[in-house]
Amino acid sequence: MIDSPDHYVKSAEEMMGLFIQTPEAISNTVKIADMCNLEIQLGKWIMPVFDVPGGKTPAEYIQTKVKEGLIARYGKLHRRLRKE
Repeated sequence: MIDSPDHYVKSAEEMMGLFIQTPEAISNTVKIADMCNLEIQLGKWIMPVFDVPGGKTPAEYIQTKVKEGLIARYGKLHRRLRKE
């Protein structure tokens, strides 16, 4: 889990210690990494494209979902939030 103290990128030495019984796991990981070609463009948002139900714009749809979530969690909306 994310809140676990073990949730971090481990060093090669730590991984070798964890997989001491199966050292081929380490070499296979390197082989798989060598076959991957990942390019991450920094400084640009890449959002998934999906169909928005009800003929709404994505902004309208997310606003609706946020309000539904607020009501589900807190019961009712403050009048200022109902207007927006």
